[in-house]
Amino acid sequence: MLSVKPRLNAAQITGTLRRIAVPLPGRDLNRRDDAGSGSIDADACLIAELKE
Repeated sequence: MLSVKPRLNAAQITGTLRRIAVPLPGRDLNRRDDAGSGSIDADACLIAELKE
C-alpha cells in the first residue's frame, strides 16, 4: 500500500486491512488470536487506496 500511497500512516493501513478482510471459513470478523481479522486480498487493498 505504501508503494501506491507513501504517506499512509499505520492507522490508515490498519483500517484498510480490516475493511478489506473477509472472514475465514467458519469464522466471523471478530478479532481472535487464532484467526486475526480474516483473510486479506492484497490487490483489493491497493485498489481501495487508489480509489481514495
